[in-house]
Amino acid sequence: MPAFDIVPLNQALIESASGRNLHLVKEYLPYVERLSEGQAGRLRPAEGEKISTVKRRLNDAAKLANKKVVVKRAGDQLYFWLETERAEPKKKRGRPPKRQTRDV
Repeated sequence: MPAFDIVPLNQALIESASGRNLHLVKEYLPYVERLSEGQAGRLRPAEGEKISTVKRRLNDAAKLANKKVVVKRAGDQLYFWLETERAEPKKKRGRPPKRQTRDV
């Protein structure tokens, strides 16, 4: 009979993930997992790395950890933080459209 264990969903997603650059994305997982509400992280690419590559790997790691992050670029650095859900949708600006009236 097989052995059965219950594991957290995040762990199952990370351990069962596959892909060509998975080992590179797993390097970025601790950066995302260490963040909590109200904190931001900063990454600077290593020598020979492109900032767009670092941003893509960071987003892939966040998706793998089942978290949403906001990533902003400032020069040669990336700032990132956990996305918080807004209670209300943004209101549309400007004048509302005219209503068409029917002549009967």
